[in-house]
Amino acid sequence: MAYVWLLDVDGVVNARKPPWHAAPHHGRAYADGVGWPMRWAPALTTRIRRLHTSGAVEAFATP
Repeated sequence: MAYVWLLDVDGVVNARKPPWHAAPHHGRAYADGVGWPMRWAPALTTRIRRLHTSGAVEAFATP
């Protein structure tokens, strides 16, 4: 059985003042034609992806 993670993307992944030591990556996320600035740590998103693909956690994206 995998755990289900509900991540607050606009507070955990898109941190206003990121606590990681490397410079964050930047981009935009779009919803209903509106662009939102995003910052993330590649190491964090890689770890989330690995845990999901290994079956250890379930990660979902909603439209």
